Amino acid sequence: MNSKLYDAQDALKAILDDAEGLAGITKSLGTPLKLSDLKDVVWVSGEVEDWNQDYRVTSLLAKDETFVLRVHCLTSITGDYRAARNRVKSFAEAVEAVVSENYTLNGTVELAQIRSGAMEEARLDERRHQALITLYISCRAWLTA
Repeated sequence: MNSKLYDAQDALKAILDDAEGLAGITKSLGTPLKLSDLKDVVWVSGEVEDWNQDYRVTSLLAKDETFVLRVHCLTSITGDYRAARNRVKSFAEAVEAVVSENYTLNGTVELAQIRSGAMEEARLDERRHQALITLYISCRAWLTA
């Protein structure tokens, strides 16, 4: 299949690997195998939304493509909700910074930008909180034969 999606996922993971704001944080392409064992993790999800290819009348090959990548930022820490929220917020800010600085995802797309986000939290036990921010990154690519 002629698509930039797979290259964009790989490029985004590589960009996050080099992000200063995520130094020391586990990063993964796809959901990490032992997610429950990790204190802090950021991953480029295998879940993709709104994946569309625009076919021109003059050809059977797609010319334009859009899709939405998900990046999940998770922390599980001892402390209250505010501490967990603030920690995971710093991960999301680092992701936001690298996407805005490298909006072509190393040349794999024409434009990548964070379009929205979602936040969840959970109490793991009487001492630990977990917070998750999911960022939705809208991408547009030009496809060649």
